[in-house]
Amino acid sequence: MECERHGIKMSKGAAYHPQTQGLAERTVKTLVEGLNACVTGMEPNLWEDFLPECVAGMNFTKQRTIGFSPFFILHGVQPRFPFQSEKIPESSGHGEPVSYEEARRIRQEVAGRSVILNQAHAQLKTNVDRAQAKQVKEFAKRRETATSLPAIGSAIWIRTRRAEEGRKKKKSRLGLKDWCGPFQLVGYTEDNKRAIVQAPGRDGQPPQRWTESWVDVATKKDMARIIEDHAGAAGKEDNEMDEVE
Repeated sequence: MECERHGIKMSKGAAYHPQTQGLAERTVKTLVEGLNACVTGMEPNLWEDFLPECVAGMNFTKQRTIGFSPFFILHGVQPRFPFQSEKIPESSGHGEPVSYEEARRIRQEVAGRSVILNQAHAQLKTNVDRAQAKQVKEFAKRRETATSLPAIGSAIWIRTRRAEEGRKKKKSRLGLKDWCGPFQLVGYTEDNKRAIVQAPGRDGQPPQRWTESWVDVATKKDMARIIEDHAGAAGKEDNEMDEVE
C-alpha cells in the first residue's frame, strides 16, 4: 500500500464517534472557521474559491503542538510570499547549462536544508511526545474528577440564596435552612465544573433544568453529615440552657 511505503500508519476509529477522531475534527473545524471568515457578507456558495488560501494559511502557520509550521517540516524553509521574492532574471532559453559555481551552491543549499530538516524532525518528535504526555495527564485529571463526582440520577440539594449571603458574611457553618431540595442530578457540563440540575415541573409544566457550581451542591451523604452536625449543635445548646437554669 502507498501508506506503508511512506511509513504512514492508519488508525481506525468508531463510526459516528467524533471523539476518536480528535485531530481530524479539530483540523476540519479550523478550516471551516477560516472559510466562514472569508465568505462573510458574500455568497456562501463561493467557499471553494477561498479553499486554497485557507489551506495555505493552515500550512504556513506555526502549530502549537509540533512547534513548527507544516510547510517548514516538509521543505526545511519558511514560506516566501510573492512580495518577499526577488525579481527572477529573464532567461534567454530553456535547458541552459548550470555553471560549476551555481551547481556547487545548490548542492550546499540542499545539504544544509537536509541538516535543518533532520534537526527539526528530532525536535518535532520531542515536542509531540511532550504534548501527548500533557494531554494524557489532563485526561487522567478529568477522569479522576469525573469519577469523584456524584452519580447521574442521584438526589442532590442546592445551597439557597440565604446561605450565599451568609457565606459572604463568612459564616462558618451551614444549617438545614441553608439547603433546598432534593433535586435530581441529570448530568455535568463539558468541563465537569458545574452540575446540571433538574426539578419537576409544576401544574403540568415540563421539568426545569439549570446548572449549579459544585460549591453550591450537596449529596445525600453531605446532607446526612449536615443533619448530624446540626443535631449535635442543637444538643449542645440544650445542655448549655440546662446549666443556666
